[in-house]
Amino acid sequence: GYVNDSDSPGDGAAGGTGFALRAAFGAEIKPGADFVIEICGIKEALKNASFAITGEGRTDSQTASGKLCQSFADECRRKQIPLILISGSIDGADTEWLRKTFAAWFSLAQGPSTLDSALKNAENNLYRTALSIASLIQTSKRTG
Repeated sequence: GYVNDSDSPGDGAAGGTGFALRAAFGAEIKPGADFVIEICGIKEALKNASFAITGEGRTDSQTASGKLCQSFADECRRKQIPLILISGSIDGADTEWLRKTFAAWFSLAQGPSTLDSALKNAENNLYRTALSIASLIQTSKRTG
């Protein structure tokens, strides 16, 4: 069918590609994060989960605006599943939002560093952070 408006959400994405796909092929535009949750089977995977872990390169004010971590957090909240965030770095200005969204949050950054240094040490920092989270979970299981 003929599309006569270009004001639908997603129409301006990638230089108007969303509108072009709707107009030319009748495509349905979906928020990317919700689509990823759907195609990855996240809802099914959460059915018997005690907790979940998500992550991203940098957590900031944009995270709360429909990025995957926020959509995942919304899904976990609906199912009352605590969500842990691991992020390369966290802009901690809005700790109220972090507390409302995640059960806990961890930054891989050990302090100020260059991007090159952060990338070089990412694997070790992720391992160290994941080990800390696993230790915390084991401790909580033992203490009830």
